Amino acid sequence: MPGECIALGEGVYKRMGNVVVLEDSSFCFSKGMSIVWAPNGSGKTTLVKLLTGILSPDKGRVALETNSLGVLLEDQALPKSLRVYDLVEFACHARRVDCRLEEVERLSGDIGLPQGILGKRLGELSMGTLRKALILQALVGGPETLILDDPFSSLDPSSRIRLSLLLNRLRDEGTTIIVTTHVMSLLEPDSVFTIAGQKVVGPFPGATRGLVRVIDPENREIKEVGHEEALRLYEKGHIIIDA
Repeated sequence: MPGECIALGEGVYKRMGNVVVLEDSSFCFSKGMSIVWAPNGSGKTTLVKLLTGILSPDKGRVALETNSLGVLLEDQALPKSLRVYDLVEFACHARRVDCRLEEVERLSGDIGLPQGILGKRLGELSMGTLRKALILQALVGGPETLILDDPFSSLDPSSRIRLSLLLNRLRDEGTTIIVTTHVMSLLEPDSVFTIAGQKVVGPFPGATRGLVRVIDPENREIKEVGHEEALRLYEKGHIIIDA
């Protein structure tokens, strides 16, 4: 596979209950920003949990090469009594870095967290603010690699713009970022992956602005088309990977 693999899978097979999520799937995520776009229920969250070691493959191998890791899970559940700053401190401790208040406040501003939020308990936060707090704990300490599962979930449009700009900047500064998302219009990925036929498919290059890319799952042919044509092809079974 091309490039230096920061995260790779070789012959990965994973079953969740009665559903085979991945079967004989091999993949390579290189440095830079990689996006995983796939329909709901296709296995994006399972892939994230395999990459981060939360889950193990039933067969095959998954490996992640990094000195420090920031993780955001879509189904992240934490005690409602936990304060935001305690969550952030725990993340810094796990990465063995100093949790500097000025950095925390700067990142809070970058992602649009309101002032005074660090002393709030997680149970007091709205869904959008809670999502930002979880994003904050993934970013503090400047981890070398970020793996973010649907970070734009529950965020309003302005917050999505803020987060996109921040992730683009971090990528430019050398952070390796793997993002599962349905929101791609503002991100500037180096490569895009999808999940089809129980396999991680890609990498594909970033799309031309103003066009949408679709993949024919039969022959993996990729096309760049307008929005209406993309919807027509989607109804015929093609996979949209920019939306």
